[in-house]
Amino acid sequence: MGIWDLFWIVFYLIAAALAAWKARQQSVPSLKDYFSGGGNMAWAWVGLSMVATTFSADTPLAVTGIVRTQGISGNWLWWNMLLGGILTTYFFARLWRRAGVLTDLEFITLRYSGREARFLRRFKALYFGLFINLIIMAWVNVALRSVLEVFLGLNREESTLIVLLFMSLTAVYVAWTGLRGVIYTDAIQFVIAMGGAIFLAVWVLGLDEVGGLQGIRDKLSATGALNFMPSVGEKSTQTAYSIGWPELIAFMGLQWWASWYPGAEPGGGGYIAQRMLSTKNEGSAQKSILLFQCLHYAARPLPWIIVALASLILYPTLGNNNEGQAYLMTMRDYLPAGMNGLLLVGFLSAYMSTISTHLNWGASYIINDFVKTLKPTESTSDDAGLIRLSKWVVWGMIFMSAGLSLYVDRIETAWQFLLECGAGAGGVLILRWYWWRVSAWSELAATVLPFVFYGLFRAINYFGEAGNPDGFFVFPNTYFLTVGMTTIGWLAVTYLTPATDPQTLDKFDKQVRPKGWWPNSHQHSGTALWVLAIAWLATTAGILGLLAGATQLLLGDTGLGVQLLVLTLICLVALYFLSLKYKLFGDE
Repeated sequence: MGIWDLFWIVFYLIAAALAAWKARQQSVPSLKDYFSGGGNMAWAWVGLSMVATTFSADTPLAVTGIVRTQGISGNWLWWNMLLGGILTTYFFARLWRRAGVLTDLEFITLRYSGREARFLRRFKALYFGLFINLIIMAWVNVALRSVLEVFLGLNREESTLIVLLFMSLTAVYVAWTGLRGVIYTDAIQFVIAMGGAIFLAVWVLGLDEVGGLQGIRDKLSATGALNFMPSVGEKSTQTAYSIGWPELIAFMGLQWWASWYPGAEPGGGGYIAQRMLSTKNEGSAQKSILLFQCLHYAARPLPWIIVALASLILYPTLGNNNEGQAYLMTMRDYLPAGMNGLLLVGFLSAYMSTISTHLNWGASYIINDFVKTLKPTESTSDDAGLIRLSKWVVWGMIFMSAGLSLYVDRIETAWQFLLECGAGAGGVLILRWYWWRVSAWSELAATVLPFVFYGLFRAINYFGEAGNPDGFFVFPNTYFLTVGMTTIGWLAVTYLTPATDPQTLDKFDKQVRPKGWWPNSHQHSGTALWVLAIAWLATTAGILGLLAGATQLLLGDTGLGVQLLVLTLICLVALYFLSLKYKLFGDE
């Protein structure tokens, strides 16, 4: 690390401090401002904040590991979630903004009635705000620790101290500025992190060992690593760059709508809902999440994929069972003097943007959806007292996540836990907006049952099959079972428990104006569901066409690349005329 490397680090810290200071100057002492930016944030800032949050220290490493072991097509593991993201853009963004709640958990007591609704809101505040949230922050801490150890050659104690330092710096501006500061710093952090990723991709292509894009095509085309679409076959005959039919069905047919996953919740929940609720109006909410989907799926992965492909040439085998570290090794071994700091700042930016969001989001659940719903005390009777308490919650989560990080050794373990513990919950999260019979009991069952089944199947696999990786109770079989049994379970609970109070349903129907099946439904004007469905399909096809077309052009298949980009253009024209006629991106 030379003087220029240190310059980039100092430059980043000053830029982040100025953004936090600007946010502080605009802040007002209210809980709404602290947790939703006052509900008047510009959609472009909000969209950049969303994509920055999902750009964590582990994301480039995860994509590198996927490409090295499964080829480009392996990214369908997460590309499939675009379907759910665009569904949120057209079917749910407007509804969230009309709900007028501070958090997505406050929506529960707007939509449902009775003690069960209040219990569900408090339970999810603790379950997601603390338990799940701390697991996510712990895995992000582990990812940054790994970056520091491989890239800088630090030992475990040294890397842990640096992680604690940047966690603390993040907590300072989150506690000081609230969501407004998180959004402003997120935008700066995303630009820096993305700039570093692009620089690395361009630099690696210029290496003699790689030989540019032509070198990648010549050296890797025979391996199947460059295929955009996966080769599908039976699991027993798989190659390194193919998947079995069960995995394909799980990823493309179920995961995008059936599973709760942070940042990709069916119907838009968690910090995605928090961002939409912070925008100025319904149209701004839609534009912000559409910008997020475009950057997240079509733009952000390309430089990571290029570096991952180049690393297959530079490091054909690693032998340490952590293929994602090839990204860090490429940085360490091939970057010019003075640019290590820029790439390191990119990782720090990605890390801090993710941690800042989870701190503010988690605190919003604890304060607004747990503490505020209890009997008022002197410290919780006004916004000033709740904001002071929020700052203590932020620091408490810092210490708890730091402690939990000591027990999380593998990022993949935390990822699989989150995916399977949300399997089957998506149906409720979607249908609660369109079907009156979904109740608080339905959502409680859909939240708890996946966790129960996850523990059950893990126990069967451990005790009954002795941890056999080729046994029946392994992913994706356990995923299918969890989705199916959870869906059956919450549907049974729906019909075996009382329905939501009609007055609550009527109030919700009048305020949010959803389409769908409602008792005594009011005839709401607005865009028809079939129009939204066309927009959903056209936008999804357009973004995938842009991603696939750009990839094919980079890899030398000009004809196919141009055809895919023409498909994107056709989709854009269709959306333009749909928007003119039906006002897809405005208030209804």
